[in-house]
Amino acid sequence: LDILRLDESSIVFPNQHLMKQSEAMRNPETRMLENAACAPFMGFLRRIADCRLHRSMVLQGGSWRCGGSSLTLKLSVISSEILSQGNCKLLDVRHNDLKDIPQGIAPLELLTALHVDHNRIRHIPESLGALVRLRAFTAHDNDLFEVPEVFAGMTSLVSLDLGKNGISKMPLTVTGCTSLTRLNLSHNKIQELPDTLSRLTSLRYLYVGHN
Repeated sequence: LDILRLDESSIVFPNQHLMKQSEAMRNPETRMLENAACAPFMGFLRRIADCRLHRSMVLQGGSWRCGGSSLTLKLSVISSEILSQGNCKLLDVRHNDLKDIPQGIAPLELLTALHVDHNRIRHIPESLGALVRLRAFTAHDNDLFEVPEVFAGMTSLVSLDLGKNGISKMPLTVTGCTSLTRLNLSHNKIQELPDTLSRLTSLRYLYVGHN
């Protein structure tokens, strides 16, 4: 197995049958997985299975080498199973292969932190504005070229990272994030900052280098 891609058609939340399969892969004497390359995959699944208990979903993609084998795990979509976890407070899907944040993210109304860094996301949906409890949103190193007027009413937002994208103009609605203390717009194509930036009276850290 060289590459394993997790998408909408694959198993997201492991059921009892899948967990029994993982046990079948173990050597009955050593209790170790027979195929070492399976270990990262099973660890990934167990993290997903624990999400409901801890009210957080940390589903970072990555690559592992086991002997001469290489295994890559990456999400290509945020599935409906993930979006149905209404009690979730943290969603971390960094280092995957996501192209979009789905419009259906609004039901995660308790979310306080959303991390989508190091993906291929092209736009931010308007439904993100429904996450009124969101305190941290990071989308560093994606394919964003513009930011919609989604942040205007997000007064709970404390940290916003849109660095290393292709953004050419700072969205004026960001100044509506009155609680913002950290703003990263570095490594973009922004030529000037608006005078309204002075409205962010709580801002302590502003990163605009490499524009």
